[in-house]
Amino acid sequence: MTEPTVPAVSLPSVARLLRAVSLIEGVSYLVLLGCVVAKYAFDAPGEGGVPIMGPTHGTIFLVFAVLVLIGREEQGWNGGQTLLALVLSAVPLGGFYVERKMIQVPGPGAPAPA
Repeated sequence: MTEPTVPAVSLPSVARLLRAVSLIEGVSYLVLLGCVVAKYAFDAPGEGGVPIMGPTHGTIFLVFAVLVLIGREEQGWNGGQTLLALVLSAVPLGGFYVERKMIQVPGPGAPAPA
């Protein structure tokens, strides 16, 4: 008696989501820096938006970090490249670099990078 075969299920690429979150993380970082400048340089009311943007950016950063760790195998990153992606997200404009230069989105039907 033969066992029934289960068709292979192709999981969606995490690269597209990682690319989008990289951009969102970069923008939220710049907005947070703008809020900090408004708070300290211009004595903006309401703390310059820092109480809102701080936790917002922190949450986006955590989502980005988790996606980097989930997607590192799909991207074919070694430990150094993974660490670089995480460190760059702590640098202004670093999220944009990760999105442009480090993330490879496979085309339809294409295998993920090795």
